[in-house]
Amino acid sequence: VIFSILFFFPLAVFGETVIQKGDKLNILVIGSGQPIQTYRVSQDGYILIAEIGKIPAAGKTVDTLEKILQKKYVVRYPNSKVAVTITPAVEAGRTIYVLGEVRNPGVFNIKTSISIVKAIAMAGGLTPKADARRIRVIHKDSPQSGEVFNWELFNKGKSSPIMVNPEDVVLVETRKFSHIFILGEVNTPGRYVIPHGISFMEALSLAGGLKGRMSPDATIIRAKDGKVLTIANIRQKLTSKEVLALIINPGDSLVISLTSQNSITIMGAVNAPGRYSIKGDFVDLLGALSLAGGTSQGAGQATIIRKDGSIQNIDLKNLSSIQNTKELPRVGAGDSVMVNRSIPQLIYVLGRVKSPGAFPINGPVSIHQALAMAGDITKWGSRNGLKILRANGKLETFDLEEALSSGNLKSIPRMQNGDTLYVP
Repeated sequence: VIFSILFFFPLAVFGETVIQKGDKLNILVIGSGQPIQTYRVSQDGYILIAEIGKIPAAGKTVDTLEKILQKKYVVRYPNSKVAVTITPAVEAGRTIYVLGEVRNPGVFNIKTSISIVKAIAMAGGLTPKADARRIRVIHKDSPQSGEVFNWELFNKGKSSPIMVNPEDVVLVETRKFSHIFILGEVNTPGRYVIPHGISFMEALSLAGGLKGRMSPDATIIRAKDGKVLTIANIRQKLTSKEVLALIINPGDSLVISLTSQNSITIMGAVNAPGRYSIKGDFVDLLGALSLAGGTSQGAGQATIIRKDGSIQNIDLKNLSSIQNTKELPRVGAGDSVMVNRSIPQLIYVLGRVKSPGAFPINGPVSIHQALAMAGDITKWGSRNGLKILRANGKLETFDLEEALSSGNLKSIPRMQNGDTLYVP
């Protein structure tokens, strides 16, 4: 019997739980041949069962109600056994929304204000992608401002947890890693993701260290102001105070080059990344990409890092529209090309939908399209009271059923990159 109950009601609540008005009761009469029946506890505290009449439920435990129903049903079905589970009602005004990079995003019941630490724990904790330094709490009474909680400082005892009130939204954003380019005479040149500035030696270590035994020059192109710093014969200066004090910041480029070589470096989303010799002083970008076997799947933008420190970004989709090959971007001897993969736009559809999760989009989509991506609303979900958490932190509530009934289709909002739709 216990196995049957667990099989049919894996997410429900058992035993000593006290039944409340508005709760859903799942009743299985084992031995009757009937399927599970679901009843909503009315506001006067009763459930109405056609076979046995009006039964008081609110205020009773699940065990107590089972015994009451057992006495009623055994008259009609001898040797039957009644199993009751409860799906608690979501109490209006007593919920919080925990969304984003948590293991179990959704809506949670609370009786009073709780700390943000407890709210995140209710959602299963942070995912590895969470930006623990910027967790936002959007308060119902001030949705345009909100507060920011730094989990890392809290763990170090340097900050106190924010309180989360009923109807507040906790949004755990995805960590926005930045990157650096390390190209040229290193063992594993490429694009590296870093969360903050790192030392020159750490950057070299990421790229597998200097290649060969020669002493190339190191050129650092600063993303912040475009300044270029060149250090000649870098191998002989690795332990100098000047080099040990260098910091490579997110967005910077580090090019290790041998000035005498007539070659270019091509890395990233290409089929054969590496360094290639060229005839003459330059080659056009398409020619450079062909040397590396062409672009691989997902290629989006190419960045040309010139040997003089200048940077040029090119959208690869636009190359096909250039008719005159003389207008193609040029890659000169000593330059490096990094082909980046395009970053997909995503929306999130959570709550009572059949397949909650993140979905790629190519532009704004309607709520209808978003729901279709998630397999549509389940039979327990509602088309009214939909919550849309915008990427900028603004929270909107929308009644889709009302808009459809009134024919006011123009009022249906659209979702854009980073938005989250929650179905209650």
